[in-house]
Amino acid sequence: MNWLTEYFAQGTRTLNLSLWAYPPAVMGPDGPIVQSAALCAPYPGIELVFTPAGKTRHGDRTYELPARYDSTGATKETTAAAAKDHANFFREVSIFAPSHLNGEAVIVINHAFSFTPMFAADGTPGFVGLSMPDTDDYLRAGQMKLPWMFAGYVSI
Repeated sequence: MNWLTEYFAQGTRTLNLSLWAYPPAVMGPDGPIVQSAALCAPYPGIELVFTPAGKTRHGDRTYELPARYDSTGATKETTAAAAKDHANFFREVSIFAPSHLNGEAVIVINHAFSFTPMFAADGTPGFVGLSMPDTDDYLRAGQMKLPWMFAGYVSI
């Protein structure tokens, strides 16, 4: 079951998102070195607020905007230094509803990572997803150019 589709259909006002990120291994002198701990959103998770779908006009064109959930916390500017500070990795999170632009819900993190979550087969609201960063700000020296893995749990 895709829980995000259900939450968007009901227009649930707020969601809580627990989120973990697993960066790719760094290539060491004797092979790959995996980080011992994941990057975690602070407990109890990230609060997301619902924004309904809308329309906007630009000149003589009308564009449909999909419904979305956006993080409510203070956002910080994304810089190379901030990207390497893993203590506050999840600065901005948005979830976009399925639309004519994307067939499934899409999670966007820090405007750098985006993925379609794959939910657990047992019906729980846990998910995983893979994404490559859109900038080199999230790559460390020697880091393998592989996708980051994200895991999470969404609740109301």
